Amino acid sequence: MALFLELVDGAYIESAKLAAQHSQDTSLVETCTKLVTDNKLKELYNALSVHGSTIVAKETSQESVESFFLVLSSIIFRILDIQEQTSLLTNLQQILVSSNEQASRRLKLLINFLNSLDHRLPLHFDTFSKVLKYAVDNKLESELAQYSLSLDKLVTEWNLSDEQRREVESLWAKILIQSNKLEDALQVLMKHLKSLDKVTDEVLETASQAAVIAIKSPKVYVFDELCEIPAVSQLGKVEKYQKLYELLQVFLKGKYEDYLSFYEKNKDTLTTFGLSHEDNIKKMRLLTLCSLAVPGTPLSYDSIISGLKIEKNEVEKWVIEGVARNIVNLKIDQQKSQVNVIKTTHRELTKEKWEEIDKKLAQWKNSVETVLKQLQEKKKEDKKEEKTE
Repeated sequence: MALFLELVDGAYIESAKLAAQHSQDTSLVETCTKLVTDNKLKELYNALSVHGSTIVAKETSQESVESFFLVLSSIIFRILDIQEQTSLLTNLQQILVSSNEQASRRLKLLINFLNSLDHRLPLHFDTFSKVLKYAVDNKLESELAQYSLSLDKLVTEWNLSDEQRREVESLWAKILIQSNKLEDALQVLMKHLKSLDKVTDEVLETASQAAVIAIKSPKVYVFDELCEIPAVSQLGKVEKYQKLYELLQVFLKGKYEDYLSFYEKNKDTLTTFGLSHEDNIKKMRLLTLCSLAVPGTPLSYDSIISGLKIEKNEVEKWVIEGVARNIVNLKIDQQKSQVNVIKTTHRELTKEKWEEIDKKLAQWKNSVETVLKQLQEKKKEDKKEEKTE
């Protein structure tokens, strides 16, 4: 009790003074001091916490605000009754998320509150979920950088249930989208969708979101893994998403002319899902270039002009663009008006592509075995020469 009184004489009394200052309750300090002396912790918490939102909104010193809420937490953790403690912790959580005023400050306080909780407590996950939701609702995703590199590790350490993990994935994807980290968001959404057993309306909405991100992203040029996910395949069977799924199939394996044909008949689809015709044109031309390019086979300028529907003086521009995006490796031969294909991105790993890859792996294996055999024979010869000498 002596330590508690010592703390009250310092931080607790300062918190009471801060609350009194903003509430104009001149008797608050005296009231709180008496509650401490009488060891009435719940009443002390109630007397101070009622001024929490006002202090968040009006106090100019971030340090003072953080100290005030630290005091509230410390009062709660001194209460031995677990049920009562949990009730007050829930109340403190609600104070912080009850308003969007001073949202950045509230989010920082909420994160501090989260860090004070044992991850084994049910309230810990509930608070973490509220941290993510509050950040999404108030577009404060930049303030969650501390979780960006360690989220998977934390989810594992916290031993979350499958349902909790899915909730985190869904919220984290929204945060990544707001941060314009489309590729990262797509990976999270795909992982999320793969883990689901049932395809509900909500799941279909998430699948459509993943499809839109894949089409939009200037760094995504392979769509087969996404299209193999059952929830994404289901989009083609639901009227609301049928045209989006049809467009996704064009990006999966179609060519530029296929996209133009789709666009002429379904311009409204782009508007509905927030897609850009200009961006789609650029991406489909690059995807078509990937399809035209066959490693080891020269690709003529005329083939590129025909496939991409461009002028001759634009050929090298698109070749350079494809190389810069690392989706093809081409060497321009201006004298022959062709490009030499070294490598290209396989847009869809069909059975024939897998057989081709398997054949190349077998050839590589045979080459390695031949080299190893030659090295072994060389070692034997060298040993024989050493003995002869």
